[in-house]
Amino acid sequence: MVGVLHEAPGARFDQMHAGLAEVALEACRQAGVKRFIHMSALNADPAGPSAYLRSKGEAEARVTA
Repeated sequence: MVGVLHEAPGARFDQMHAGLAEVALEACRQAGVKRFIHMSALNADPAGPSAYLRSKGEAEARVTA
C-alpha cells in the first residue's frame, strides 16, 4: 500500500500511486506471481475531481488492464 496525501519534489501523485503500482505489478509478473492485490481509495477515478483521486484511479486502471 502506497499513498501520499500531499505532493512534494520526488513524491508526485502520479509517480507514487500509478507509477509504483505499475512497477510492483511488473516485478510480480517477472517473478511469476499469480495473484496481485491492489488497495486503492474511495472514489478513485481517472476522471476524478482531484489529482489524488485521478492518480489512484489511474493506478487501478493500470493494474486491471
